[in-house]
Amino acid sequence: MRKFIIIIFLLASVPSFAQWTKISGLSGGRVSKVIKTSHYLFAVTDGNGLFRSSDNGLDWEESNNGFSIINILDITEIGTDIYAASYGKGIFRSTDFGSSWSSFSPALITPFANCVSSINGKLLVGTYIGIFILQGNQWVDITSGLNYPNISEIKKYNNILYVKLTGVLYKSTNEGQSWSRIGHSSYTDYADYCFKDNYIYALDFNGIYKCHLDSTHWVTLPKPYPSAYYPITIFSDSLNLFVSYQNFIYKSTNSGLNFTPSTSPITNNIYPRYSSCSDGNNIFLANTNGIMYSSDGGSTWQSRNKNIINILFNSVNIYGSELYCTIYGIIYKTTTNGDQWTLNFDGYANNGYYPANSLIKKNSSRIFIPVSNSYYTILRTSNGGVNWFNGLQSYSYSTYLGEINNEDILFLSDNYLLVYHDDNTLNFSTFYLNSVLNHIYKSGNEFFISSQSDGIYKCSSSYILTQINNGLTNLNSNAVTSAGDFLFAATNSGIYRTNRNSINWTKVFQEQYSSPFTKIISYNNYIFANSGTAVYKSSDFGNTWISIYSAAANINVNNIWNNSEYIFASIGNAGLIRRSISDAIGISPISSRIPDKFSLSQNYPNPFNPNTTINFQIPKNNFVNLKVYDINGREVSELVNENLNAGEYKINFNATALPSGVYYYKLTSDNFSETKKMMLIK
Repeated sequence: MRKFIIIIFLLASVPSFAQWTKISGLSGGRVSKVIKTSHYLFAVTDGNGLFRSSDNGLDWEESNNGFSIINILDITEIGTDIYAASYGKGIFRSTDFGSSWSSFSPALITPFANCVSSINGKLLVGTYIGIFILQGNQWVDITSGLNYPNISEIKKYNNILYVKLTGVLYKSTNEGQSWSRIGHSSYTDYADYCFKDNYIYALDFNGIYKCHLDSTHWVTLPKPYPSAYYPITIFSDSLNLFVSYQNFIYKSTNSGLNFTPSTSPITNNIYPRYSSCSDGNNIFLANTNGIMYSSDGGSTWQSRNKNIINILFNSVNIYGSELYCTIYGIIYKTTTNGDQWTLNFDGYANNGYYPANSLIKKNSSRIFIPVSNSYYTILRTSNGGVNWFNGLQSYSYSTYLGEINNEDILFLSDNYLLVYHDDNTLNFSTFYLNSVLNHIYKSGNEFFISSQSDGIYKCSSSYILTQINNGLTNLNSNAVTSAGDFLFAATNSGIYRTNRNSINWTKVFQEQYSSPFTKIISYNNYIFANSGTAVYKSSDFGNTWISIYSAAANINVNNIWNNSEYIFASIGNAGLIRRSISDAIGISPISSRIPDKFSLSQNYPNPFNPNTTINFQIPKNNFVNLKVYDINGREVSELVNENLNAGEYKINFNATALPSGVYYYKLTSDNFSETKKMMLIK
């Protein structure tokens, strides 16, 4: 039986299931298009691919399976197939309503597709070099007659094609064989347009216009928005016409003769600005924070964003069990490691202040945040965020709150180290350095400041600054941390290490292509660092490094943070993922005794739910691999994959994300290999 299992292991190994989980609780983000197909409603995000809903937006699920890039800009349906335009990988097709996708052949002459549409069952693609139509098995260029080849959108009404190029409208009545200009003969700046009852409606900075499709005469309509505001979009359903600008939506029931505002206010941080679609009285509108929905013909609106995640976490500020993050002008707080979130500061509701991606919590009541209002201003609160007051105006738009030194608050502002003396005055000290400053890290009574071109500064508690760059060959330093007697620096060319008592930096790790490392952190002498593609761990003060997370193609690992329970990673626009510290640290030595042979122990407890411990021993220094497989021989987790010293070890296995069933774990080292069985019962 064991031989059979091992054969299956060799044949059925697939990419491992890393014990990282997505953080729920926060939904939304920029949605550029909302599109209704025969079976699903699709949301096209600005950076995290597609989501689909089968219940009019009450709940959403990802629809990215099979994409080699998630920079998806548009979709269209032809028969039972759906086609997606990607910017970088051409066209994808789904034959199962978005459950899976595959590259479409024949390939375009350019992989950069802006939009897709169809005419008479033929696929149309707009690119930066023109419009192409699929004739049989060949792409045909139909750009002739258009003044500019960069096609960002193709609309269709009554089987006529329309495009807008640099504000000029064109139409084609013969599948793109020829194009004619429509609209004011001398005007070239339409912001948006739509169709209703055989009329085309267009708007610009000065007003709203309509023209019958069989006419060339344009009528100017009254506009509901001030001249000072540029309109965002115009759209319609079967009965009404709508105009949106800023965070307002206006509705016309008489073809644009007059407009009335929506009776329910739109949240301050939501700007309806993109595409719309309708299904009877149901209207869906893409906006800067997800999907807006109306079931009463546009009189009232509500958000329908559940499980749409297109959120870039640039920074997470952690204070024990409290996490703070900034998203689109709002600071959210969680005390459950991301399972539930509450609003902590709304920049739009506070005089339009837009908070930066940093925050200092000095104690339970005193919090400081930099916010944009001209140059950055430091707001402070002494009652946990109920009321906020101006504290200090910084020197630039790039302000990063750093550390606490007794009563002082340290923060970085471009080339400045600013020290705010928190004594209820505006008393502060300024230190100018020769480089833009990236990060500040406190270790004991010292601070270490990373800079873009001046390497690393050491700052004493009395603010004496000294460069410590001996041996540092890359002076673009992004972050510093410490473990034991060592300092570690994440730079644009790799990770460096030095003894903190005798500065002499040496490079201890770099990726194959010398990718920049953007963050480095430590926990109990374990070091974690991230490049743009992966998260790495070192358990021996930087001598060896292993990957504990690898991002999918074309997805960035933006940043990492940790508290005593979890390590968190910001992944592209897909929000946050987390992994328990115990899992991330993984293996722990349990004895200094040198065993006389390899052995793998039975896990305990067994059966288990969801945690179990696996012990093993190795008699000599060697490379060790420990993997877990399901009953079909598919690899579900890689627990150990590193060089270990001789000794006895234990490792925790967490199966929270796995279903009940039989699993096998296999230890391989040198010429030794052993497999054991365990049972997960939930």
